[in-house]
Amino acid sequence: MKRINKLLNLGDMKYNKQELTKRAKEATFVETYEYVGKNHSIHTDTVKYIGNSSFDNSEIDELPFDENGEVDADVELMDREDYERTILANCSSTWDDMYDDGDKVLVIVVK
Repeated sequence: MKRINKLLNLGDMKYNKQELTKRAKEATFVETYEYVGKNHSIHTDTVKYIGNSSFDNSEIDELPFDENGEVDADVELMDREDYERTILANCSSTWDDMYDDGDKVLVIVVK
């Protein structure tokens, strides 16, 4: 998605609390991360977990919103396949260690 944004020159995405809360309703859990290093792709090698996995949107409340009430972030709703391919890549943990079939995780990576 970010590559497409760069190709289309759409720039960075900013989200307000209301938008993120609406997206969180589609998920079973919400997880927040921040990027480490220069590579900004959602992958276990490029993100660091900064929150507590929650199902009550409390992680959204703790995001670093700017003076306009927005946060610069990459946001993706992930199912089992997406999560294992990105967040759990190169890890010994599996989806089954943390979640049930049918769960979805809203992953928010702060830039």
